[in-house]
Amino acid sequence: MSARRLVPALLFAIVALAGSTPARAQTKQLAGSGSVEYQLVHKFHKFVGISKAMAVRGTVDASGLKVMARAQVSTFDSDNTNRDEHMMETVEGAKYPWAAVRAALPGFKLPTSPGTTKITVPAAVELHGVSVNHQIGRASCRERV
Repeated sequence: MSARRLVPALLFAIVALAGSTPARAQTKQLAGSGSVEYQLVHKFHKFVGISKAMAVRGTVDASGLKVMARAQVSTFDSDNTNRDEHMMETVEGAKYPWAAVRAALPGFKLPTSPGTTKITVPAAVELHGVSVNHQIGRASCRERV
């Protein structure tokens, strides 16, 4: 299993809970959790490994949205222990313990009404020390009611 094949398929979903920061009325600090997954297509089968242990931090201010999210690669679960151990060897989990996503969306503003807004965010996805630019189309932002 090639790490280069894992990185482009890495998808990421966040649910960020917005909280206000007293220092700047126009700035919102985001903190929450989410999930990240990788998908591998082999000629004989296809599988997905999911981590639900992603920590998400971000800021929405006058310049837009900035998000950083990361999960330890040891938290990915593909429902097959042997495959998970092989993935850890392939991505050198001891040397590169984190899968990370850094995203920025200039001009983004939080929704004015409660609810969920689906967004597409250009992001840098890093796994096994390799960073790949990727459009993340499964991200969502939910304002706390």
